[in-house]
Amino acid sequence: FECGGHPGHQDVSTMVKLARTVELLKIPVAAGGGISDGRGLIAALSLGAEAVVMGTRFFVTRECPVHENIKRALVDADETATTIALRTIEPARAFRNALLDQVLDMESKGAGLGDLFPLIAGARGRASYTSGDVNDALIPCGQGVGLIHDIPTVAELMQRIVGEARATAGKIAAMAG
Repeated sequence: FECGGHPGHQDVSTMVKLARTVELLKIPVAAGGGISDGRGLIAALSLGAEAVVMGTRFFVTRECPVHENIKRALVDADETATTIALRTIEPARAFRNALLDQVLDMESKGAGLGDLFPLIAGARGRASYTSGDVNDALIPCGQGVGLIHDIPTVAELMQRIVGEARATAGKIAAMAG
């Protein structure tokens, strides 16, 4: 359905969009959108992807240079803690916070890019990522945030993803018998 917090304008789910994309293209496809663990990796590979993108999952790692408050908020979130904004400009999914609610309210009243730009500009987000103010920036993230329960190192996360993928593939193979 989306990757990098950008769902597009059609709202087609990852499962359908990925399978259709692989049907249409004759080049390698990297899948994204809601993939946060080894199970998602195997699902994407089974639909024909050759790689995956796990933006939200790697955003919440020890090495990511974002304030701990932001990471903790995402660990505490579930899959319903995000919503899509900016549908009239370029749809983007983000963590539900005070700033996102303000943007949604302004959009519902017809605000355009010029009105919204001071709220959605990258400099504002970068400042919040440093200060740790969870409510003062749009924090792009996908629904896969609901599958994130800790803040590992990248090495720990990679080991976990590979282990989960192997276990999932083994389970599928056993079921296919």
